[in-house]
Amino acid sequence: MAPHSLRRTNITWRQEVGGSSSETSRIAGHANTKMTEEYTVVRLKRQEELTRRIQGRRAKEAKRSKNLNPVKIA
Repeated sequence: MAPHSLRRTNITWRQEVGGSSSETSRIAGHANTKMTEEYTVVRLKRQEELTRRIQGRRAKEAKRSKNLNPVKIA
């Protein structure tokens, strides 16, 4: 694997485990997070995980909202 590929992988992994863009940018030695974004690869597995989290949050919020505002049947 080429050194540049290792750099890209390291940056991607740091963000996948919860590192913020600013943290990863500093560690990588980038002047700003825009450059770090160019190195970050968002894998399909991660995209799917984020989608599931959003769907779960939406379902939870819909349930909470329904409990707060029950529909009254006349």
